[in-house]
Amino acid sequence: MKGKSILIVDDDKETADSLAQLVKVLGHSPTIVYGSRGAIQSLNDAIPEIILLDMNMPGVDGLEVCRYIRRDPFTAKVPVVF
Repeated sequence: MKGKSILIVDDDKETADSLAQLVKVLGHSPTIVYGSRGAIQSLNDAIPEIILLDMNMPGVDGLEVCRYIRRDPFTAKVPVVF
């Protein structure tokens, strides 16, 4: 069985890397970005099946990133976990 593609968005490198390791152990394919801008740029390259999103990030916070995700018809239905 093929795992899901999961986008991990967190400004804390240690947290993001730990989540990515867990996602791999569970058989999924993680993509890590370390901040809000990286998340938005990443969504232009590929649409993940699930997004793990940090709520508290400097600059543009996770809630604003989620609003961006929901406004885009290509990503509006992607599950987001804070």
